[in-house]
Amino acid sequence: MEDSKKKEEINNNVLHIDLRPNTLNLPKIKKQAEESLQKTLNNSIPHIIERQGKLPSFIIKEYGKYSNIMSEARSCYEFGFFYASVSLICISAEKFVMELSKTTKHSHDKKLVKLKNDGSIKQEHYEKLKEIASLRKKYLHPRTIKEEDKEKDSLRAILLFNKVLQDRFHERYEIKEGVIFEKNTDISFKIIIP
Repeated sequence: MEDSKKKEEINNNVLHIDLRPNTLNLPKIKKQAEESLQKTLNNSIPHIIERQGKLPSFIIKEYGKYSNIMSEARSCYEFGFFYASVSLICISAEKFVMELSKTTKHSHDKKLVKLKNDGSIKQEHYEKLKEIASLRKKYLHPRTIKEEDKEKDSLRAILLFNKVLQDRFHERYEIKEGVIFEKNTDISFKIIIP
């Protein structure tokens, strides 16, 4: 009985169609699409700016492939693509753990435990990375996602990962008058802001 009800619900859904690719090569339609997109983007600017203001600043020296993915996640959050943002920040955090552990072997959880046990990450960072992993599971198996959670979870994932990265940066470096100094050394890096 329940299976037939599910099939009926699926069969009665409204169609989801995107026919834009079929018509965008027509000059008149292309011009209308450009105007419509420009209006949509202009109307979105206040929301994008508001979300940008919620994001934390960051500076990292442990630059890896994860950092580009993190930037994409932040952009997705800014533009309101919350599912994509959560997914990308989870991928970024996993990539970060992979880069720190220097292996693709073993599960993410095992790599995290190993990094914690060998002192590569602190307990508090381990906890934050575990929370990001639990958000990943929530969105990978979306039975438990409430619509109102997606923006909050997206920002939460970004904040957690950002905290890990910023703590790690400030453990090794300090900034004085626009110059990054590696603590306990004479090594410095000039900060150039474009």
